[in-house]
Amino acid sequence: MRAKIEWCRRPTFAFIRFTDSSLVQRACKASISIEGTSARIRKGKGNASEIHVTNLCNNTTEDELRKAFLNTLSLESGAIESIAVRKKNVKTNESELQSLKQTIESKLNEYVIAGTYYLDLKAPRDNHVTFLAFVSFSIPEEGLAAYDGIHNKLKINYETVSMSVEFKSSVVIRKNLFPMHEEKLNCLSETLDKSFNVKYRTKTLKNDNVVVDLQCENRDNVMKAKTAVEKVIEGKKYDTEKPGELEKLFTQDGKRFVEKTKRDTNTIIHTDDRDFSIIIHGPTEAQEKAAEMLTKYLRDHSTGLSQQMTLKGPDKPVGVMKELMMRYGYDLNTLVDEYGLKNVELDRRRHILTVTGEEKAVHIVIEKIQRSLKKSD
Repeated sequence: MRAKIEWCRRPTFAFIRFTDSSLVQRACKASISIEGTSARIRKGKGNASEIHVTNLCNNTTEDELRKAFLNTLSLESGAIESIAVRKKNVKTNESELQSLKQTIESKLNEYVIAGTYYLDLKAPRDNHVTFLAFVSFSIPEEGLAAYDGIHNKLKINYETVSMSVEFKSSVVIRKNLFPMHEEKLNCLSETLDKSFNVKYRTKTLKNDNVVVDLQCENRDNVMKAKTAVEKVIEGKKYDTEKPGELEKLFTQDGKRFVEKTKRDTNTIIHTDDRDFSIIIHGPTEAQEKAAEMLTKYLRDHSTGLSQQMTLKGPDKPVGVMKELMMRYGYDLNTLVDEYGLKNVELDRRRHILTVTGEEKAVHIVIEKIQRSLKKSD
């Protein structure tokens, strides 16, 4: 949770000059409120027809002052000769800034355990109207308690301190997924702003992935927004009823078929070797077509015979795998085409060959390779 803390640094004041000096006394005795704040009024020092007005809001305008004084004192519009609104000139040195920071920290420590928040008080420029600080809380509940105890209750140098909370969350979208969902996400951003008052922003990282940042004063709304964004990009999880069946799509031949499926259906398919999970992204119709292709591949490879053969060992000649690769291609795909096999998988690290297909075709290939081994002897 993050919060913004602000209070006035350069108070607003005004000089009002009347056409009749007798109105100065009336104005000083009157109770005049501007934007809900009671103005402080005293006689001007340099001119008998002038008053000095303080305790004004930062954005008080000449028109608001004119209207307030004319209405309260029941005056004609010509009774006020001039109004000049000014900002107090203030210089803030490093020592004063540290003292202000300690004041805020002292108040925060009443509600938050020291060390569980980070306070950043910005060094102001001479023309900055307000002091501005940001504080990040490790525990949102403590941040809310600090908000209740500080907002419009703490005063620094007679100025009321305001505090506004900001809850943030983010969703990382892979670079190849974002263009596919960008239009839907743009429509969603408008809905989030209007319905939940959630601010939606995107930024591109160095690796071209896109981060969606969500920000709101209400924590529940931020979480609802995050869920909505994740719903748009979640894709369809592909699974089968048979345990371990998906692992066939993570073999060399299976990975090639997944790539072919992506091209044929114009979808994006994410595979995770850690848990053998598959997520299909794209229009609903395309997702369904991709799922059908994967299911057919698994069904075709679930029948027939699958047999493994070790190509390296004390009873095998040297260079068997290399010889097979030179004869049948790097992935031994020539064997698939020549004998009508469903799949040939070569584990180059462990020198293991797996042949899958109809029983007759598998036996023919295994026997052929075994004969080649004997000849090599």
